[in-house]
Amino acid sequence: MKIFLSAIFCFVSSFLFSQNTYHFDYYLGYTSEIKRNKEISSNEFYSLINSKNQSYKTKIIKGEKTRSGVMIADYPNDILYYFDLKNENFPLKNEDFIYVKSEKLKNVKKQFEDEFNNRVITAVPLYNDGIIFNYEIKESKKADSKKYSTKALVSFHKYKDDLAFVGLENLLDFYGVKKKISLPENMILTSATSEFDGATKSLELKVIEPVEIIFTVE
Repeated sequence: MKIFLSAIFCFVSSFLFSQNTYHFDYYLGYTSEIKRNKEISSNEFYSLINSKNQSYKTKIIKGEKTRSGVMIADYPNDILYYFDLKNENFPLKNEDFIYVKSEKLKNVKKQFEDEFNNRVITAVPLYNDGIIFNYEIKESKKADSKKYSTKALVSFHKYKDDLAFVGLENLLDFYGVKKKISLPENMILTSATSEFDGATKSLELKVIEPVEIIFTVE
């Protein structure tokens, strides 16, 4: 697993919203592959997260022909902030982040509440040796249903902070999924495979790096 250098920066920008400060203590990256019939699609997910506050996160959108972007999603305050990232090499610097725009979210709280109430997820422990914890995770439409829309085999590693939510959200495409799953330790998702809607999906941890990053925006 490749480890990047730590990044420390503070970015201050002024625009119409009230001042908000966002702290991030980890940079994580996952690779994903979805197979459906003979078609295969691959993706990478990079995030800045706060292990103590899961209500907001930053998504890094890697650009191939264009400049990469950064999006801060602040769901409790219904705000998205967008930045261009002109340099992806660590350590990151203030001048690497160029403010683009901000956007108010509409009805996102109601959407999350509806999704949370309509998704039934169970996690069954299969094996653990005190370090590695393997689970079978299933999703169904009803609590007593024997038909599952998703089945996944997930491997967690014990970790000093609670980072399991990052991989679970990428695996199940469900913000707030960690509230549905109770784990006995602080963990990080290292690999997973799932079956859903005639497709299979694999997810693997590519990079984890402790960082100390603060965005202050107004």
